[in-house]
Amino acid sequence: MGDVLVEQPPQPPHTQSNLISDPSSSDNLGQDGDQYAEYKRLQRELEYINLQEEYIKDEQRCNIL
Repeated sequence: MGDVLVEQPPQPPHTQSNLISDPSSSDNLGQDGDQYAEYKRLQRELEYINLQEEYIKDEQRCNIL
């Protein structure tokens, strides 16, 4: 059987006040790391969704023939 995609609730975006902070603070480095980690997580999720899309298209092609 095929995989089932379970949708996760959307995460709240970073607020503008979080992005405007003292550039010399160490917290800013943590935010950049968190944003990069979130970016990479979303990139992997998109890759997985694209893979699922291709799988579904292949299944539909096989069912038509």
